[in-house]
Amino acid sequence: MNGRVVASKDGDGGSTELSLPFKLSLRESSWIAARASAAHQEGEFEIRAHANPVYILKDGKPVHIEADRKAVAERWAKEAAYYRNPSLVFEKESQRRHLLRIVEETAKILAQPQPPWPARDGTAD
Repeated sequence: MNGRVVASKDGDGGSTELSLPFKLSLRESSWIAARASAAHQEGEFEIRAHANPVYILKDGKPVHIEADRKAVAERWAKEAAYYRNPSLVFEKESQRRHLLRIVEETAKILAQPQPPWPARDGTAD
């Protein structure tokens, strides 16, 4: 919840689905999402997956956790350095250029303030 683990479950290395029933109390607008990480070998970058978040608004107030946004930006900077490594092998140079364009676009987005949340009628607050 809001970037913190509130429940966890280890996989068995072979299952393709896991379920994790849990309950939590919310004091502020929050987001919650599932995330997973794969086993990796020494020297390999850790592979992670993250589901789209579900936003739970308390009193209609948007979710904004500045520390989480900063943590994501810092993590992305580390991952971007890995992707920029010239020894990373691609089948085609165009694939490298495409990935690096996305890496840079994402870094620019994360460096900006969080965009305004849309109002319930679809307009910006």
